[in-house]
Amino acid sequence: WWLKDRGTPIKTLQVPAGLVQVSYDGDLTAVSARAEWAPSFSVYDMGSLEELAAADPDDYTDETEHYLWAWIDKAAGTIRSRMFAPHLGIR
Repeated sequence: WWLKDRGTPIKTLQVPAGLVQVSYDGDLTAVSARAEWAPSFSVYDMGSLEELAAADPDDYTDETEHYLWAWIDKAAGTIRSRMFAPHLGIR
């Protein structure tokens, strides 16, 4: 989005993992990358927003990326999520 706002939109971007595709739709910018470049996550359905909010980052201290989520509105398909990866500086 920054390059587009500066008047130099791009279609591809070279990152350490490889080439990614960049697309624009109005004010939205999307970047598409290969799924195999992403780390593996441990995914946790927390069951409730309260349980999600109460999750303690200190309980997720290993070298794994942890993705916790709970429904806000299942019928609307909306969730709230948190991610912990202390080895990447994300708590």
